[in-house]
Amino acid sequence: VSMTMARVARAKHYDYIVCGSGPGAAAWLRSTLRHSPQSRILLLERGPYCKTDVLTEPNPFRLLRDSKRIVSSYRHNVMQGRTLGGGTAVNNYAWVTPSYADLSNALTVERHAYSEDAVRAFEGICEDLLGPRQPPHMLHQLLTSSLREEVGLVTNARIEVSDSNRNKVFLGSPTLNARGERRSAFTGVIEPLWRENFRRLKIVTDTAVSRVLFEDCPHGGPARAAGVETADGDIYSAPTVVIAAGALESPALLMRSGIGPAEHLRERGVPVLVDNPHVGKHLKDKMLLDDMVITDDNSRDFDASLLIVNRIFEDGCSVQLHRYDKWTVGNSYLALTRLLRGAWQDLFSSRGRSIVTAARHASRYLSPQGYSAFCFQTYVKMRGEASVSLSDDEQRSASLDASAFFEEVREREAELKTRVAEIYEEIHAMRDRRRIKYQATQPAFTEPGRPVSPHFRLVWHFAGTCRVGDVVDPQDFSVMGVRGLHIADMSACRVTSDGGSMAMAYLTGHLAAAHMLRSAALRELDLQDLQRKTEDDVAPALVAEELPESKTVSKRDAI
Repeated sequence: VSMTMARVARAKHYDYIVCGSGPGAAAWLRSTLRHSPQSRILLLERGPYCKTDVLTEPNPFRLLRDSKRIVSSYRHNVMQGRTLGGGTAVNNYAWVTPSYADLSNALTVERHAYSEDAVRAFEGICEDLLGPRQPPHMLHQLLTSSLREEVGLVTNARIEVSDSNRNKVFLGSPTLNARGERRSAFTGVIEPLWRENFRRLKIVTDTAVSRVLFEDCPHGGPARAAGVETADGDIYSAPTVVIAAGALESPALLMRSGIGPAEHLRERGVPVLVDNPHVGKHLKDKMLLDDMVITDDNSRDFDASLLIVNRIFEDGCSVQLHRYDKWTVGNSYLALTRLLRGAWQDLFSSRGRSIVTAARHASRYLSPQGYSAFCFQTYVKMRGEASVSLSDDEQRSASLDASAFFEEVREREAELKTRVAEIYEEIHAMRDRRRIKYQATQPAFTEPGRPVSPHFRLVWHFAGTCRVGDVVDPQDFSVMGVRGLHIADMSACRVTSDGGSMAMAYLTGHLAAAHMLRSAALRELDLQDLQRKTEDDVAPALVAEELPESKTVSKRDAI
């Protein structure tokens, strides 16, 4: 320990070290640099410097080369980004703006002045990512023409956090602009900040953080973060470390640093610093169904942003409609593979369709006449929980066990089948039937006697492995049991949001920064008060009389 701390003392010093470069890290970085522009910040990313857009990259050779570098598999075929921007480099970038209900349910954050400031900052990020945009397309109208009057309709003309997203339909995608550019957390947020703050912001890629380093507090109390050590043995020093590596990697980093279930840490040979059985537990997610359909619509004048419709129901279930752009490699690949997968499933269906049917649908999709292809993705929130642990390998890498979700789907077979049938009936009824005709290509599970469970898969809207109240203090997003260590990603959320997780991760990063800065300002005021009292040699009782509670409250509210 003494040798390690000696290396920390010799290491280059920063004010903050950020582990990860996804949306949580990007939002935290943006807020912190705006409020504390002189801060020296080090951002560490385990993946390479790579700006490939997997889904819309027109060069298939570059797509195949670079996508292999940024995609890694966990158990149950989880896809995560290992590059600047994290998962936003491979995600399809379609989200629903979080609501204040999401903040309350996920982060126990209610509406206060400082939380509303963070919300405004989040809305500003959305505007920067989206830029000028075109009004809703006629297809949006055709796909929502029979929408019930009580269902709210929200366009992306203005990105705004509302009270609730339930029973609403959202049009558009905030991370696609009118030119079809998809900006990751790096290209849309971190890279511009890097250019503006080149001397104060350092970014190091291809660097995996093995653990957070701690030092004893000189006056007693919890250990304090002193920096990080990488897998290559490099040491970086900072009094504040922010972990934003995602719901799978963030708890793994905590456990490698000695914070987690004591018995599990001892099994992996990790010295226990803080025994917290909640680290890595309580992972929440949704399960996803894909339904690929071909329509007879051949509109060509839509903008390049891809037409997307998101429908959220009262029970939290949701459906996302993608309109595929056949002239981009990534989307055509997804569309054609989904058609072929549907045909393979139909081979074993009582409907008797075959691969010939799939080829007919594929030819219609590729026809110069046009024809639209939609993917209906249905999301169902799981009631149970998964967990993340440390693998029994040299790196002690993250290991996901999501078997409980698949078991829950099987247990809820009849209930989920009924609910999905209701959702599909309502979604199909939303369109203008005279102008939009659907030819469903899958799934076969709506047939009597056909199970729904084989068609479900993870959607990767992960949350909860370092959730507030159990691992993270909601006051300043600090890790309980130590000082100077904070979480700024979806692992802090108790539940996944009604929409996608990417927008919620951006908002969580903003809130983490706002809470951290507010707590630091309050501590500074307390230190100033203490120093003033010491200099004046005033008795604590008299100070209490001179500083009534109302004055103290107003001072803190001013922060």
